[in-house]
Amino acid sequence: MCIRDRYEKVAMRREIAPNIIFYSAMLEALIQCERYDLIMDVYEKIKKENSKYIQPNTITYVTMLKGLCKAQCIDQAFKLYKMIKEEKAFAMKEAIYTTMMCGCYTIGKLNECEEVYNCLLYTSDAADDLLCVDLGGRRIIKKKKT
Repeated sequence: MCIRDRYEKVAMRREIAPNIIFYSAMLEALIQCERYDLIMDVYEKIKKENSKYIQPNTITYVTMLKGLCKAQCIDQAFKLYKMIKEEKAFAMKEAIYTTMMCGCYTIGKLNECEEVYNCLLYTSDAADDLLCVDLGGRRIIKKKKT
């Protein structure tokens, strides 16, 4: 039985009341099974729930971005990344920028990597109050806004 069938079976029988942890775990399982094509389907289900208890969080977004980048769907990853940035209720975290930068770098999209990097340094909510940002063990000193 494929992962999507299991997901549908559990969701339909309500063995587990779907919450954001359930959906994030499902996304991670899809990535582990290399079923990148289903990532956006799960995201659409999350959005359809339209519940205050089921809202994508940093883990959900990082998992989705990681999967899209692994699948080399950088256009879809950037579309999601920009959508996250525009979402007023969600504060961008360093993990989202780091995931996008690593994904871009891994598949050789250095210009896109630099675009995310510049956004992190100059416009991010993640680093607004900090003088430096920690990106996976590397500290980057922010330039002061003038």
